Amino acid sequence: MGIINMRYPAILRSLSVICLLFWAASTQAQDHQTNFTFGKELFREGRYELAMQSFKKVMMPAPDNPYAPYAAFYNALSAYKLGQSENSRNLFLELTQRFPNWEKLDEAYYWVATGYFEQNQPAAALDYLKRVKSPSMSGEINLLKTKYISKIDSLNQLKALYEIYNRDTVVASWLARNIMSDPGNTLDQAMVREIVEKFDLPVESFGLVDLSKSVKKSEYHVAVMLPFMFSSLDESKANPRADFVTELYTGILLAAEKLNAENKKVIIHAYDTRRSGAVTTKLLQKAELKRMDLIIGPLYPEPSKLVSDFSFANKINMINPVSANPDVMAGNPFSFLLRPTYLTQSLKAAEYAKEKFQKNKNALVFYEYKPNDNRDSLAAVLYADRLRESDFNVLKVKSLRSNEAHYLIDTLSFKKEVEIKRKERLDSMLLKPEKYIVKSKQKTFGKDSLVYYEEVWSIKRDSIGHIMIVSSNPLFATNTISAIEIRPDKIPVIGREDWLDIPQVNYDQVERINAVFISPVFIDKSRATYQSFSGNYMRKYKAPPSVYASLGYEMTMVFGGLMHANGNYFQAGLPEGDIVEGVFTSGFEYGFHNDNQVVTFLKLENNQLVKEVK
Repeated sequence: MGIINMRYPAILRSLSVICLLFWAASTQAQDHQTNFTFGKELFREGRYELAMQSFKKVMMPAPDNPYAPYAAFYNALSAYKLGQSENSRNLFLELTQRFPNWEKLDEAYYWVATGYFEQNQPAAALDYLKRVKSPSMSGEINLLKTKYISKIDSLNQLKALYEIYNRDTVVASWLARNIMSDPGNTLDQAMVREIVEKFDLPVESFGLVDLSKSVKKSEYHVAVMLPFMFSSLDESKANPRADFVTELYTGILLAAEKLNAENKKVIIHAYDTRRSGAVTTKLLQKAELKRMDLIIGPLYPEPSKLVSDFSFANKINMINPVSANPDVMAGNPFSFLLRPTYLTQSLKAAEYAKEKFQKNKNALVFYEYKPNDNRDSLAAVLYADRLRESDFNVLKVKSLRSNEAHYLIDTLSFKKEVEIKRKERLDSMLLKPEKYIVKSKQKTFGKDSLVYYEEVWSIKRDSIGHIMIVSSNPLFATNTISAIEIRPDKIPVIGREDWLDIPQVNYDQVERINAVFISPVFIDKSRATYQSFSGNYMRKYKAPPSVYASLGYEMTMVFGGLMHANGNYFQAGLPEGDIVEGVFTSGFEYGFHNDNQVVTFLKLENNQLVKEVK
């Protein structure tokens, strides 16, 4: 009993300490709850600065503080409400690091992403949204993505996002919308088709053709809407010498005759647009036009735009046989070009150069500057960009006005003579006459003494792998050809096929420099099919077929045949990569594109044009 009495004060003291600790802990826990509740009340009232002060008292993690992550969340959200986007994002990031196992972490990730979106860092935002695991938040997340990604107007930025997040429906669909909303962008429509099919998106909402609705028929009706500019469209009165429009039409008629003889019935209906918007508008009011399966033409901007709108509204394919301008197809998935656009030609030329000029990747690109026409500049820049993507060194992309074309010969052929002062160098150079041009001159002072000189070019010999000239200007053509012929290294040149129609261009000279020419539509007159067509044309029209007559024939034969094979939407049977054989051209490849992707490269051999084999 005495022992118990002796220990009682010690036990009492211990119990007192425990009670005090329990009371303190209970009081602190009550304070956490009080501060958190008070902070939430302030938050609901919109008094965010005061709310943050209250939440900061509760944010420290502790075993007896279940409110800490919630306080940290509302503290960060209060900062967002105050317009402190970056601070809010950082606070949410801190929350995810301090409380990695918090049950509401998905909501914190959502707000981190919001902050990154608002700081124009969409890739970081999408990265945090990928961490959200709760299915119930998918709707909110898609709304958030749509809100910010729809504001991105840079096609390159959207493409970059799609490369990283190629399974994200929102990113993919807005990329597709961006492509289709750009009137000048037809190069990426293949990507749109790919996205629509990959994500099972509604085809028509992206302005694409539902190819499943292609209808096969026993006969197809083709409207030829061209500026004939004469009173009668009677076939017998068509004069192939009149102009290129009539020549085109005679080729179309001859092809229709052949298709009908092969039991592939194609009925031609001719309409004279007379280059007039008013006349074209009146023609489009004819009920019969809505029953057409294909429209050929028109050729001029105002009628072409009117018919394109009609084509789109009535879902009728149309094809332009002569243009290479992507604007003709803009905004209308039913509009096609027989030729590759000038941009497609540039892309294919870059592919050709990447294969041919691997040994020397240094390149020069020159193009013609035209104040009201940016086609050459766009083609040149696109060409250079594609080469740079393959580690080519494009040393110069230079614009020249027509009156500055002399720059080409001045620069490419400029040289000077430099005295060789070291005997060792002279001896070395004399051993390689094929590489160095060495000249000797009598010294001004000193009898029977010689001074030796070497030719030094402003553009060093063998320093350039190839030159691209983006112009059809005769001055650009002749100056380039002359300059290259003067040079000992004969720098390879890529030019345009129409250079060969310039009277001042000498074929022997072109062949000597081994130039290559881009041909959008090469008609191979050596083919038996061309010989047969030419003979029939001569018998019928008493004149040889022109290029336009040949194109009219080729177009009608190929697309008439495709309609009989695939239905009124001939493109239904043209998956990407498949080339349709031409009658006497290199063929046609469309896939998901609306311009022909086949580009031929030509060279002269024995004064004859031949295809350059890649």
